[in-house]
Amino acid sequence: MTTALEFLKVSKWYGAVRALDQVNLRLDRGVTGLVGPNGSGKTTLLRLAAGLAQPDSGTVLIGGEPAHTARARRQLGYVPETDRFPEDWTGADFLHVLARFHGIISRPQVESCLHRVGLAHVAGRAIGSYSKGMKQRLKLAQALLHQPSVLLCDEPFNGVDPVGRVEFARLLTELAQAGMVILVSSHQLEELEQLANQLVMLARGRVLAQGTLSETRQRLETYPSLIYVETSQPRQLAGWLLQWPMVLGVELAGPQAIQVRVRQPHQFFAELQRLVVEKQWEVSRLETLDASAEAVLQYLLAQRQTTI
Repeated sequence: MTTALEFLKVSKWYGAVRALDQVNLRLDRGVTGLVGPNGSGKTTLLRLAAGLAQPDSGTVLIGGEPAHTARARRQLGYVPETDRFPEDWTGADFLHVLARFHGIISRPQVESCLHRVGLAHVAGRAIGSYSKGMKQRLKLAQALLHQPSVLLCDEPFNGVDPVGRVEFARLLTELAQAGMVILVSSHQLEELEQLANQLVMLARGRVLAQGTLSETRQRLETYPSLIYVETSQPRQLAGWLLQWPMVLGVELAGPQAIQVRVRQPHQFFAELQRLVVEKQWEVSRLETLDASAEAVLQYLLAQRQTTI
């Protein structure tokens, strides 16, 4: 099966600034979250995938075709971070014009697209009266109009209210379940964790990690995890844990709770289970406090900086 979206040793320069450096990625169906700090290369990567720029070296392919070609663009929908709408047009008028550019003459197809993104009730209003969230939905509608197989979204949650974000994420999930390849760039890392099948983490134009969050953490055996434990014997448990080599520190977090900083969390959880069963101690709550994309990203960035 042809990989839907592929980057092969892709580099991109802007003058003396290296925006992407030897990036290799293979993305098939599902939602991939693209995360990284400002200046990490996220927007450049999306623009190359959309065919809006070409790499200085390497190749970007969509369905086996170079991303800048017409064949590739027919398979692609793009939701840019910024928008430039004709403010005096209605949402319906805007999509009907775009539909004709795509060779679509079916009005029901446009109306179906408006309904799908939740804009049917305002389709007859001028775009200038739309909220930021409505404009984000209109950008998604124009990206889906020609029924692409690959969807690129640059910060799609910006300006969308909490309810709208949930609906937006639900729609992306439905599209992915229908077989679409979706790449989403966002600073809303908690939402990406709930939405994405996998994460791609960028820093300084390089891929730091790729995979599900749990897979990323499994590869990082030295990643320091913070674990919260509620137990009726906090001091006794702390005394035992401090003897374990994977435990970096323990502190009380309440009358019946401790926080444990550990490396190799999978080994720690296995040992903890054996200890609790052996001592017949009651553990009412066990939670990893920093198992977020933010925590992993900051750790990876710190590790990268120590090796540069």
